Amino acid sequence: MNAEGIQRLIDAAHEAGGGDVTVPAGTHTLETALQLKPTVNLRGEGNQSKLVTEKADTNFIELIPDADGVVRDSAISGLFLKGPGQSLDITEDVSVNATKGCGIILPSREVQIREVHNIVIEQCRIENASGCGIRFGTPRDIFIENITVKDCHLLQNRRPPESRSSVGPVGPDSYKDIYFYGTRFENVHVEGNTCVFTPNASSRYGNDSGIAFVHNNNSDKGSVKNARLISNVCTGHRRHGLVTNYGNMAAFDVEARGNECRDNRWAGLYVNTNYKKVTEGNLVIQGNTCAHNGYGGVGDPKAPDRSIRGGIVLNGCFNSDISNNRCNQNGHPSSSFTGKDSSRRFAAGIRVRGRNLTLKGNETRHNKGGCIARWGLYENVEIENKAFLLSCLFWRLSG
Repeated sequence: MNAEGIQRLIDAAHEAGGGDVTVPAGTHTLETALQLKPTVNLRGEGNQSKLVTEKADTNFIELIPDADGVVRDSAISGLFLKGPGQSLDITEDVSVNATKGCGIILPSREVQIREVHNIVIEQCRIENASGCGIRFGTPRDIFIENITVKDCHLLQNRRPPESRSSVGPVGPDSYKDIYFYGTRFENVHVEGNTCVFTPNASSRYGNDSGIAFVHNNNSDKGSVKNARLISNVCTGHRRHGLVTNYGNMAAFDVEARGNECRDNRWAGLYVNTNYKKVTEGNLVIQGNTCAHNGYGGVGDPKAPDRSIRGGIVLNGCFNSDISNNRCNQNGHPSSSFTGKDSSRRFAAGIRVRGRNLTLKGNETRHNKGGCIARWGLYENVEIENKAFLLSCLFWRLSG
């Protein structure tokens, strides 16, 4: 079956009120993206059902809204999406949308989307994509809820060319392996996914982050509510492994448990809230392993960026429980990863800025920047890491 045949089945299922479309075993070449419409499920036979493209700017699957601008009620499972492994050239077409060369994505800004509901992506493999692996988001005010991304493998997906040093809105930070970009997120479950990039002759690192929730700055009412980030692996990213929330977003009932974040050049697990505007919190960060992170940056990072290094970085965290995490050897790349800059001396096991925090039972050994580093806002923080307290180094930094 060719790609046009798969699209005809999707269209027919949608017109009939919904249903399953099966991608048979075999290799199916895409010249343009498949348009997955509401109420249609696209299912394959695991690695046997392969969608491939040789075009670096071609998406694989785009989630299309209904007439009311709502993307809803669809599932994607058991597919192998394989790109050409080429980075996109940075042109005017590569904008903050980062909507080219991606695996599973909402379409470009020309398509009006208000909300996204009830989407499941599971047991998919996305390899050598030139852009994001899975991307939910637009620059507009958008509400995204009831999303599950589970047991997917994202391997060797990469950002635009490394010659670009900027991390601005058209730069490499627009590309993640699993990316939630919008205003409000609720009931999002991300579990058992692998987001890995291994250095090779043509690239030292992959996309900007493994898994990330980012506020699009289109509203001052951003929030992440009831999000579960469980047992994911994030390795070899340009900046962060896992980002629970970034920007002007309140966080309510957010959990990051049992994740493994290694060899990410800035932070393993990153929490960033604008602490001057948002003082909520209620995060639970437990049982994560964050090792060999924070050993590099992008060229010569500016001074404010140097503090964003380490195993777990809490850059504005409130009313939260950080316990039983293992954060060792940050600031030191493992043998398979190379590269360092002067900022690696800032890579602590856990870096803290916030209020009303409990840190208990965390293991923090042999980090370049010490055990626990605190800076800026730091109030009512309880630390009880008994086995490691004597070996900890506490820093007080301005800012």
